[in-house]
Amino acid sequence: MTRPDSTKGAAVCFAEARVAAEHAEAAQQRQAARRVAEHSRDVDDCRDLLLMLGLAAAAGSRSARQDRVQAFPGVSSEASALTSP
Repeated sequence: MTRPDSTKGAAVCFAEARVAAEHAEAAQQRQAARRVAEHSRDVDDCRDLLLMLGLAAAAGSRSARQDRVQAFPGVSSEASALTSP
């Protein structure tokens, strides 16, 4: 384990590590939501799976919505927007 930098306090180092961990978790959740969107049968299936997996918040991001639209080219973007959480 490394010691905190002498110019920074332990609390600052902890806060930075926590922010980095939150960013990494958000990236993983977005990635998982994309995979669900890619393999879902339709928009309803995608929404249900995301809700079951606790990824509904990650699916609300712009990139996840775009992935759903690309995964379901026959579904209009308005319909996709209506079903997004």
